[in-house]
Amino acid sequence: MTVAQGWILAAIPALAIAVIALIGRGWWRALIGYGALLAAFGVLVTVDRASAALFAVLIALVYASGRGGRQESEPFDGTAGSRALQRAGDPGLLSRQ
Repeated sequence: MTVAQGWILAAIPALAIAVIALIGRGWWRALIGYGALLAAFGVLVTVDRASAALFAVLIALVYASGRGGRQESEPFDGTAGSRALQRAGDPGLLSRQ
């Protein structure tokens, strides 16, 4: 298998699956994303070490960003920002300060 075939058959589909899986929140989505990246790494390490190193760096960056950790299982509180916007739009806010 050549390097181009490795990228066409393994790397590009794995990147697409990983991006789709890692956009959302959830430990199972992160597991799918990491699995796809690790599978592509395993294929590319037999074809081209430089491409495999690229995937290793990508896996390290995704892991360092916190995907798949404890924060993924915690519920997201999206109301904090809207409460701050409501307070900022309050006309009596300046008079109370």
